[in-house]
Amino acid sequence: MRISNVIIIVSFGWICGQNIEIKSLNPNIVTDTLFSILESDENLSTEFQLKFYSIESNQSMYKRVHVEQSLDSIIFSGLDNFRPSFSKRLKTPFQNTNVGEGFSKIGKTIFHRYYFLNGLPQIKYGLFDQEKLGAIIHFRPDFQSNFSGLFGVSQNKEDWDITGEINFHLENLMQTAGMIDLKWKRVDSLSQLIKFQIVEPHPLGIDFGIDFQYHHELIGGYYTFIEKKSLLNIYLPWEAQSKIGIISGVTTPTLNGELNGYNKIAFKAFSFSLLRDSRNERLLPNRGQFYRVDMDLGLQDKSTFLKSKFDYQYYHSLKSKVHVFFQLRLNNIHDFEKPVPKSRYMFYGGTSTLRGYKEQSFASPNFQIATLEFGFQPVREFEGKVFLDGVLDETVEGEPLKYGYGFGITQINKNTLIQIEYALSKEGGINDGKLHIKWVSRL
Repeated sequence: MRISNVIIIVSFGWICGQNIEIKSLNPNIVTDTLFSILESDENLSTEFQLKFYSIESNQSMYKRVHVEQSLDSIIFSGLDNFRPSFSKRLKTPFQNTNVGEGFSKIGKTIFHRYYFLNGLPQIKYGLFDQEKLGAIIHFRPDFQSNFSGLFGVSQNKEDWDITGEINFHLENLMQTAGMIDLKWKRVDSLSQLIKFQIVEPHPLGIDFGIDFQYHHELIGGYYTFIEKKSLLNIYLPWEAQSKIGIISGVTTPTLNGELNGYNKIAFKAFSFSLLRDSRNERLLPNRGQFYRVDMDLGLQDKSTFLKSKFDYQYYHSLKSKVHVFFQLRLNNIHDFEKPVPKSRYMFYGGTSTLRGYKEQSFASPNFQIATLEFGFQPVREFEGKVFLDGVLDETVEGEPLKYGYGFGITQINKNTLIQIEYALSKEGGINDGKLHIKWVSRL
């Protein structure tokens, strides 16, 4: 493909709609002016059409247009850890598209579609054989297979309360960008859970992904909760991940649970999930946004229910080493025909929701929690922060809103991450704080 017509050409193409007036007919001045505009234009398909010129007024006008151009050669890098069948899914959209705005949109779609990318594919253009146009497209996959633990320690009168969580997380095990996650958590001797998840973006080479989740939990010694979720990852032409599927489960009370008003509840529902992630790092981000919406609509104990979760995260750099983090979590379950059964309440409190309080301190059919953090990163491997978690609604009528606050540090290197947080509740003193220690060992 010849590109010698990149500067001044009269041709047909998609018009961007911008006129450039040059008060000179001098070829050198005209060429330098148009070249300077091209250097600041990221779109390789930009060309200029001569609209008119006037010898009397010594001026000319050009129209900026975009003419689709094909690449003669594309070199891909960063895909060595994938099977050829999966690499082909990342390559083909670029190979079948001409250079232009559509070409850059492909990179954005891929970035938001797959969890293992921290940024857009890097694209560099160049000439070879003098008149041919080529490109190098570099992917930066960031897989985070790891073994992690999270422990919380607090003092209760003369005793110590210890909670623990262990997570075994594998990514790209079969070189297909799949993910396997196994989690065990212990709140106390009467509250434990185990969760399992397996995700495959394109099993057996098909055009959609699968996401299977299993959740088994004993809560307070009152009842067990079992939920199975099967989802299809539907790849639509927008910059987000969308999943649809079904869930089913049952809550079964213990003898003690029956005496305290817990009943056996079976439920089935259609499930929908939407996720978009533009954060710049997976373990220690300081820039970007994340949101996720989950909705389940179905039947529980022969009545219709709607369960919804919303999680929004925003990272913004205030200065080169300081950033602010805001998070909003909205959780609700609504029964359209009767009060929500107690065994379907959602729990919060503790490390992942309301720091400064004991794990699963509160249960409610709905709660909203906001988080505000200020982080300081003198180097990329270290972060210090202060934080505030607050409940936005009154979970019990007349009860003051609850909040927790504290500080923490995080140290990360090639092999490990260690995070230590100390949190206080609104009601507690300095000696009543909760110490949370998290470590991640990369595999």
